[in-house]
Amino acid sequence: MAKIAFECIELQPDGRWVCLKAAIVPGRYGPVRVRAGQSFVAGTIFAGFDDFTSYLQRISVEAPSKAPHEW
Repeated sequence: MAKIAFECIELQPDGRWVCLKAAIVPGRYGPVRVRAGQSFVAGTIFAGFDDFTSYLQRISVEAPSKAPHEW
């Protein structure tokens, strides 16, 4: 099981959150585009959040990790 936010951003074992496929996610001030492969580390300012990873942690759910061909 992995922690996943927005069905496309997954928490990695090293603590980074990585976007598995291009998506548009709700930001603090409206929708924000996230590129496939984009990663976020603790303290990342993104989408109007002072620490986007804290936000991802709060909204994430436990889900089976997907293989790349399933993204």
